[in-house]
Amino acid sequence: MKYGLALGSGGIRGLAHVALINLLKEKRNQKIDIISGCSAGAVIGALFALDPELDLYNKVEQVLKNNLSELNKITKSLNSKINMFTKIISTTGINTNDIIYNSLKEIFHNKKFSDCKIPFYAITFDLETGEEIIINEGFIIDAVMASANVPAAFYPLRIGGMLLVDGGSITPVPANVLKEEGADYIISCDISQPDFKEEYDNGIEYINTVDEFKIELINQREKAISDEYYIFDEQLSWEQFTQYDYVYKKAYEKFGSEIL
Repeated sequence: MKYGLALGSGGIRGLAHVALINLLKEKRNQKIDIISGCSAGAVIGALFALDPELDLYNKVEQVLKNNLSELNKITKSLNSKINMFTKIISTTGINTNDIIYNSLKEIFHNKKFSDCKIPFYAITFDLETGEEIIINEGFIIDAVMASANVPAAFYPLRIGGMLLVDGGSITPVPANVLKEEGADYIISCDISQPDFKEEYDNGIEYINTVDEFKIELINQREKAISDEYYIFDEQLSWEQFTQYDYVYKKAYEKFGSEIL
């Protein structure tokens, strides 16, 4: 039996992935043979794949604390955007790539996919072709940086002739990748945050809602091919980095009551 773990996108809500992994270890010593991740799921998935015995929470907490003042600049930059339309449709994003890159460098250094103890696949999206891109070779930091490259928040990443952004744009929970790679049993963690409105103040909110429905439809597909599907949909914006402990504790409590 080949067990796969699919970790979805959702920024700081990625601490829910850490809670799930810890609970799977504690409650049933769950074996994981293959991992896929996009955005925050790529960060946590890569860490776990490199060292399954690593204390994930302590590692993530250390990096967040070391870089919190810089990471908060991302939040301030996003909040200071008065013209929301410009923010949403911008193809270049705001200049915060270096902040994320430096944080990821502290985690992954020069590690390569070949250093992983568990096979790992990072999911990203090519803006120029509209295709899902699956990365499983080369430097991990490049793949994770591309997978976590939230459109409008960061500059798209140019790698190998492709223009790459957040894999959550097309595959919020990458269970399909595990199925394609031969997983017999798939455990998925969905940390997306659907926000369906009953009333709309402007056209941008209509566009956002269409995107929310699109993501929800994709997630239903991924749920259908998952054997276990855990959802953490706490209403927190992805860039609320100071809330990492709150996210972990809430997810640990929620998943702890669900895992058999």
